[in-house]
This record gives sequence, C-alpha cells and structure tokens, in this order.
Amino acid sequence: IKEIEALAGRIPLFVQMACACYFAVLKDSAGSLSDADHRTVRQQIAKLAAPHFRRIWKTLSPEERELAREIAKGRDADLDSEAARNLKRKGYLQEDQLFSMAFAKFIANEV
Repeated sequence: IKEIEALAGRIPLFVQMACACYFAVLKDSAGSLSDADHRTVRQQIAKLAAPHFRRIWKTLSPEERELAREIAKGRDADLDSEAARNLKRKGYLQEDQLFSMAFAKFIANEV
C-alpha cells in the first residue's frame, strides 16, 4: 500500500494504474514481490502515466512549474508561496512533496 501511495499519491487515476500494474505482477509471482518486481511496476507506471504527467505539466503556471522542478530535484523550495498553495489545492503537492515519486522523476528527468 505504501508503494502504491508513493507511486500514485491520492489521485484515483494513478492509484488505479498502480494497482493494476501490481496486480499483474503479483498474478505472475508466487505471492511475494522481489526488488525486480517493484522496479518493473515503477517502469510500467512511468510509461503509462507519462501522457497524463505531460498534460498536468502543461496546465501548470510558470511559477508552479518552477516550484515543482525545485521539489523534484530535492532543492529548497518556498512551500509557503502562492504556487505551493495552488499545487496543494490541485492535489499535486501533498505533505510538502509532489503527489507521486513517478511524477517527481518525470519532472526531474524529462522537463
């Protein structure tokens, strides 16, 4: 459950993707997941979610994008800013972190 939340946050579409990927991997395993299984799921989520992450990215303001970049890259960020409040309101910033480690990786690597 923690891995699913880390991958998907609390956004239903991404939770459904993560659960479906884990279900497929679990179905083919003996009921226990290896580190390789977890890596496989992370890769599948990254691939499935990428178009959605691109759409989210395009809808963010320049200030929201800059803040998301700073957070994704592990830099100090102004979490009291209007951009942070907007990202929290939209559900993309949860507990002062981006909603998904997959989204953070997408931002850090592709944007």
